[in-house]
Amino acid sequence: SFTPYRTRSFFSNYGGYVDVFAPGSRIRSLNADYLPGSLAPGRQESRMMDGTSMATPQAAALLTTLRVIEPKLTAAQAKHLIKETSLKRLNISMLNSYGAVKV
Repeated sequence: SFTPYRTRSFFSNYGGYVDVFAPGSRIRSLNADYLPGSLAPGRQESRMMDGTSMATPQAAALLTTLRVIEPKLTAAQAKHLIKETSLKRLNISMLNSYGAVKV
């Protein structure tokens, strides 16, 4: 995962087996304690969270979008497209949903 500052998140995996990084730091997410109608005064329905669990849905959503646009896209083709359209910065490849879908 990478941060809003476009650097690798300290908790993220890295190395030769990681192809791309997706946003995973300071992601707004539904507060796990939230149940409709049960918020105490001042409690927020959402909060900022960090984790590869925040990054994974973004990569999955991009893959799903690509498959909707091009249903015959193979896994290898999708992987290649995502890697080739990623933004390169500071030795990490960052997920670029706009760039991948635009191709």
